[in-house]
Amino acid sequence: MKHRQASTLTEPWPSRDVLWHRPGGMRAFGWTDSVACIVAETLAHAVARGIPLAEALRHLPFYVTPKLGPVLSGVNRWTMDMLFLLLPRFWSRQYPLSLALEKLIEQTDQGESLSYALETSLADYLPAYYILGVEKAEREGRLESVLPVLAESLAYPRFIRDERLAALRVALLRAVVLVPLLLGISTFIMPRFGKMVEEITGGASGGHSYLLLNALLLMVIWGGLLAALVLLLSKIFLVREYFWLRTPFLRRSYRRVQLVELIRALLAFLRSGEDMVSAARWAQRGVRSPWLQERIGVFVGAMESGVDWAEAWRRMAFGVDDVDWVVHNAMVRESPVEGLEMVLDKLFQDVQSTTRRWAALADPVCVVVLATPVAYFAFRMFSWLILIVEECL
Repeated sequence: MKHRQASTLTEPWPSRDVLWHRPGGMRAFGWTDSVACIVAETLAHAVARGIPLAEALRHLPFYVTPKLGPVLSGVNRWTMDMLFLLLPRFWSRQYPLSLALEKLIEQTDQGESLSYALETSLADYLPAYYILGVEKAEREGRLESVLPVLAESLAYPRFIRDERLAALRVALLRAVVLVPLLLGISTFIMPRFGKMVEEITGGASGGHSYLLLNALLLMVIWGGLLAALVLLLSKIFLVREYFWLRTPFLRRSYRRVQLVELIRALLAFLRSGEDMVSAARWAQRGVRSPWLQERIGVFVGAMESGVDWAEAWRRMAFGVDDVDWVVHNAMVRESPVEGLEMVLDKLFQDVQSTTRRWAALADPVCVVVLATPVAYFAFRMFSWLILIVEECL
């Protein structure tokens, strides 16, 4: 498992420079993955050594003292993304995260439980099963022993969603900016040129009536792209999931991403000492996807009825045959953790490859789509120029 990060939980308290430059850190993986791993390891270090959480969190490399905290504390994550969109990439990510960390520090100083503080401050950066695992450990009084296990479960990169949304967001934002510009050219500039050409050529330009149709088309494209941007970045999870699951060329990839999330949650609770049935129940509560929760319910119900967990796994019907084979082999060898780790490694490589293809295609597709009306405008201008030259000759 080459992509797994080396655990630093048994080493002395790391300095700011060590956290920033450590192998597998923020420069190796995606932003959200790095935030989750570093925060989880920092919390584990602090609890194990009795270090105040506020002091530990303020040593994080991406923490800066928020000066606009009282003003922006009530703004949601999507609005923050829009507010900081024009800032440099590092600051547009660092400042909202610092606000979240400051909120976490304030709540822990006020005596709130760690799980509640994480849920209300860092829920956008940490997976739901991690916060649920912290809550479970607090109830059982095992926080010191469970936090390192939960931190290890975050060693697998979680930046798949970030990479996909980043690629789509760049393309869509470019379209949202350029399409109104093209719409203005089509509505205000091209008609005037067309009218001038008609006056010069005596109405022989032709094609002027198509400008209105072109303007309407651009309005439809702009509205669709803006709706897609809001849909991808908003909190409307049910609508977004409905779209992913019913789009043919996206459905397979979305299911694999959810399968990765399920296995990560199962591994976290299995390593904490739970059996497969109990781990699946906790995982069902620790994932945000309603579709995945329904599949896990089938898995738990089959095991409770006496079916072995490999057969129960098949009944979830993820449609990944080679994964089913690895799971069956792990059941025969009575090593579910090792088997799920193998599955996770394979799925990660598969999804990462797909993600890179998506990211590589998003930008050129956007360029081609936006270049089409530009080419049309250029063609009309050139044809009008030819008509004017012919009229003058």
